[in-house]
Amino acid sequence: DVFRDRAIIPILDAQGRIIAFGGRTLKDDQPKYLNSPQTPLFDKSKTLFALDKARSFITTEDRAIVVEGYLDAIALHAVGITNVVASLGTALTSYQLKQLLRYTPSKQIILNFDADQAGTQATQRAIAEIEDLVYAGVVSLRILNLPEGKDADEFLNSNPNAVDIYRKSLEDAPLWLDWQIQQLLATQQLNTPSGLQKIAQGMIKLLNRIQDANLRNYYLSYCAELLSQGDGRLIPQNLANL
Repeated sequence: DVFRDRAIIPILDAQGRIIAFGGRTLKDDQPKYLNSPQTPLFDKSKTLFALDKARSFITTEDRAIVVEGYLDAIALHAVGITNVVASLGTALTSYQLKQLLRYTPSKQIILNFDADQAGTQATQRAIAEIEDLVYAGVVSLRILNLPEGKDADEFLNSNPNAVDIYRKSLEDAPLWLDWQIQQLLATQQLNTPSGLQKIAQGMIKLLNRIQDANLRNYYLSYCAELLSQGDGRLIPQNLANL
């Protein structure tokens, strides 16, 4: 009964062998996604849905797109965007990331999780899970959020030009650090002393771990410009001294 009112989808390993099944609710039931229990063959933290079909296209495109759900991956493959895999109800793990990096020579990954609050939190968890690899420059990570908090499946059905818009959005997707900075600016009031200080503290936490000196200096200048709003006196001292 646990799979009642759910679309049942086979989960294959990278060689195309069925190792589990997934259920996606057709109503508003929770959880939204439900997988087979863990077995010696199936560990959802080590499995990427559709990797068997996507891996050659990831190499051809030289980048991998990671979405949250099976239906998002299926919908994108159906419209010819085939370098797509889905995580299985967990944040992207370092194990899964390393699987993907085998297939993209320039190590490009785009996270396209939902842009609603839950999706944003999932994106933050994914970044936290792989941040050591990101900060070390092992992976070039970008974040794609679609309009109105839509997931990829919803978005592709919302507009007759959705496929072209999606492809353009992939090209414009910001680097993870730019996305993180925009999240800070979206959650605090920059025009209040407390908001300014909280944003600056968040920026310092992000910038402190950048290992490349040139990249670090670029983001220091960029963040100082955002915070000062044209007035150098507004730059918090802790950022100015970083």
